[in-house]
Amino acid sequence: MTLTWDSAPGKFYDVEGRGDLATNSWQTAMRAITAAPDPAIVTSASVQSPAEAAVQYMRVRQVGPPPFLETSFEDGMGDWTVAGDGTVWEFGTPTSGPGAANTGSGAVATGLAGDYTDGTVTQLRTPVIDPGETDRVKLEFSYFLQAAEGHGGQISILEADGTVIQSLEKLYLGGQDDTSEWTQEAIRLPTLAPARPFIVQFAFLSTEDGDPNNGAGWFIDDVRIGK
Repeated sequence: MTLTWDSAPGKFYDVEGRGDLATNSWQTAMRAITAAPDPAIVTSASVQSPAEAAVQYMRVRQVGPPPFLETSFEDGMGDWTVAGDGTVWEFGTPTSGPGAANTGSGAVATGLAGDYTDGTVTQLRTPVIDPGETDRVKLEFSYFLQAAEGHGGQISILEADGTVIQSLEKLYLGGQDDTSEWTQEAIRLPTLAPARPFIVQFAFLSTEDGDPNNGAGWFIDDVRIGK
C-alpha cells in the first residue's frame, strides 16, 4: 500500500501497523523514512504490512535520525576489524563471563570461553563512520568485565586511516570496574573539528604478571553510534 503524510524536510518517520485498537502492540513496517526534500510538505512511501499480524491500522510516527552504526553482532563481525596478540577479540555466543549475549545470541569478547591470557593486547575497531557535518556524536554499548587488577580496556577515537585522535579518559579496569551482569554505557564522544569520518576502537590490555586467574575479560554487545 502507499501512504502519504504531512512531513517536514530533514525529519525521519517510522511506519507502524497493528491488527486492532484493543492493544498498543504496534509493529514496525518501515524505519527512518527520510522526508521529501524542501519545498515538499508531504511524503509518500510504498509500505508492506508487518507479516506477524493481519494489519488493519497503520500510523506514521516522527522519530530521531537513524544511527551511523548499530549492531548486536547477530551476523558476526561484518566490517569490524580485530588485531593484536594473546586472547584476541572473538565474535559469537559467550559461554564464559556473562554466559550469554546481552540480546540475541551474538556478542564480541576477549575470548568467548575461559579466561584471557597474560600479555593480551588486542584491538577491536568499528568500520569507518561518516557523521556528515555532525560534530556531536554519542556512543552507546553494553559490556561485561571480569579482569585482574591492572588489566582492562580503553576506548579511543581514530582517524579513518587508523591514527589515534584521542583516547577517552575513562578506563575499564579489573577489580574496581568488574561487573556481575551486562551493564549499559553511554558516552558523548569528543567533538571533532572539523567533523570528519572516524573509527571507534575498543582496546584490552593485560600484563605478564604470572597469575593464571585473570578472569573472563571484556565482553561487548549492542553497539550504537549516533547523534
